[in-house]
This record gives sequence, C-alpha cells and structure tokens, in this order.
Amino acid sequence: MTLEYRNPASIPATEVHLNDERSMAYLSRKIAKNALLRSTSQIDSAVSRLHATFPIEADADQFASDSLVLRAQLDQVEAQLDTKPKMFINITDYFRLASVHDFAVEAAAIEAAFSSTREIELRETLSNGIAGKSVARVEQALHLYDNSLNPFRKANLRGVIAEQLALTLSNFSDDPNIIALPGTVRNDLLEKTDMRIYHFKNEEGHVTPVQIKSGKARDSPSNGFTINKDMMGYYTDQFPELDPKQDFQLARTFVKLMSGEGLNESENTLLETSVSHFETELHIRLAYSAGKKV
Repeated sequence: MTLEYRNPASIPATEVHLNDERSMAYLSRKIAKNALLRSTSQIDSAVSRLHATFPIEADADQFASDSLVLRAQLDQVEAQLDTKPKMFINITDYFRLASVHDFAVEAAAIEAAFSSTREIELRETLSNGIAGKSVARVEQALHLYDNSLNPFRKANLRGVIAEQLALTLSNFSDDPNIIALPGTVRNDLLEKTDMRIYHFKNEEGHVTPVQIKSGKARDSPSNGFTINKDMMGYYTDQFPELDPKQDFQLARTFVKLMSGEGLNESENTLLETSVSHFETELHIRLAYSAGKKV
C-alpha cells in the first residue's frame, strides 16, 4: 500500500496535544530514556504531519516530502524490529513500536478517510485485510509466551496478546466504516488509550479511545471505553474441548485461520461465537461513548 490516496474535500482536524506541562515533561523524559519509545514517537510525529497533507489545499510537494520522512522512519524501525524481541528488556515497548510501525500508513490516511462519508473508496482500501497485521504480531507474541519461563515477562506478553487480539477482533469484519488502529505513545502513556476506533456517528467521523485489559479490570479513557477479557472471550475454560490447559484459545485460532489451515468444528464455533459477541458489544459501546469528531 502506498500513500498516494485521493484527497478529501475538507481538512481533517490535527492531533490534539495535552497542555499539562507536567504531563508533557513526564512524557519527554520517558521518551528520552528509551530508544524504542523514541522511534515510536518519531513515527507518530511523521504520521501527524501527513494528516494535514491529504487535503486538496495542501502542497503536493509538501505531501511528497512528508511521505519520504515517514518512509525513512519506517525503514529505520524495520532494522530495530529485526532484532529478536527476546533481546529487549521491555517487551511491551517492543510490541508498541511494532504495532505503530505496522499501521503507520493507515494511521497517516485515517483522518482523511473519515473526514466524509463519501471517502468510501479510501476506507475500503484501508480496511481490506487489515486484521492480518495484528494476527502476525499475535503469533509472534504467542511464540515468546510459550517459550518463556519468566513470570513477569509472561505477564507483559499477556497484555501484548490482549492488545493485538482486540485490534484483530475490531478489524476482522473488514468493515470500512469501523477501523481500529493502535494508540500513539502520547495516547498510551498520558491518556490510557491503547487503541483508537474510527467510525461514523450521525454521518460524522469520530474517533473513540479504548483501553485494553487482559483481565477483567475496567479503566476507561475519557469519552471512551474498556475492552477486557469478558468482551474478548475467555482464554481457557469457556471452550475446554479445544485444550483446557492452553491459554489464548481464541488468539491461537485466529493464527491458525490466517495461516491457511482449516478449522475444525470446535474452532469454528469458538471463532463465530466470540466474533459475534465482540462485534455486538463493540457497536453498543461505540454508540454510547462520546468519542470526538475527526
């Protein structure tokens, strides 16, 4: 996928920055001390610049220049991600960077895509097969989880798998009018937002912040909601016919599906039941959450 999309008719809103100086100072210190967070923040900044480049009024040369900046950032990050994740102390930061990298092109175009209901072609391009990106990270995280004996690392990986599973479930239907993307570093560290869901409400584009929890906790961001274990499906005891001793049954079923393997009857039941339950809950929560206009 390239960045040369059709321009929308109106200028989308730019990212809103927090004004709390102490919060910003805290964020700056966190980023300065952590190479993975720095890289993630650099992608976020490159994406944010492109939000103002998509409109017709924008300078085509500036669009090309900003696109090259993002491409350079992504190329640099790919070298970082080639390092085996087990070499990093903070596995959460590794997967945060990986996810922001994976969805950078979609993030650059998302505000233009939801600036008008007429931008259906662009939204269809962005939504097509998007769930496969998070499933690939689910598979990577599951491999690390299964081969780790460190309880602290396994706990962090549970959170990673939950976040990638939530992205997968939110994007699984390829619905061009509901697209989920990972949060930015700012979203995550200051706004309790792991994921952003773009959708329409009263014919206007909205983005709703979401906090993701691997357990049953609820810690919703402002104007958003929480996705937890109850909403995503149980990992062990709900479908004991699969393997009652194995964690993350639903996540493993998605990996098997995306790898091209056929699913047996129990796995199909798990997938259909869980996806139906999740999508019903998702539509309800989006309807009742304020979000904010794009």
